[in-house]
Amino acid sequence: MKLYLVSAGAYFAFLLFSKFSDQECSKTNAVSWLVVVIASTLWIFVVPISLIEIKFKAKAKARFEEELTNSRANSQHELVKEVDLNNTARRAPENENT
Repeated sequence: MKLYLVSAGAYFAFLLFSKFSDQECSKTNAVSWLVVVIASTLWIFVVPISLIEIKFKAKAKARFEEELTNSRANSQHELVKEVDLNNTARRAPENENT
């Protein structure tokens, strides 16, 4: 929790520095100050939610790739069986003629 609070403070300082560095930004406009305060406050919640989303997407991608790999393996296995059956069916009439 301390890490998030320190990070939020650093982000707030960054926003303040950016605000004072910007020549076009009004220093007396209450709305712009409200944006700085809200952005700093919500930053504490945005980072964990973003990390959870990234983790969820990584798991979904891994699951998809695993299913794709299994699907390809099953398709190849069934194709090999089909080729074997076709080869066996072709050999059977040859064996009867000899």
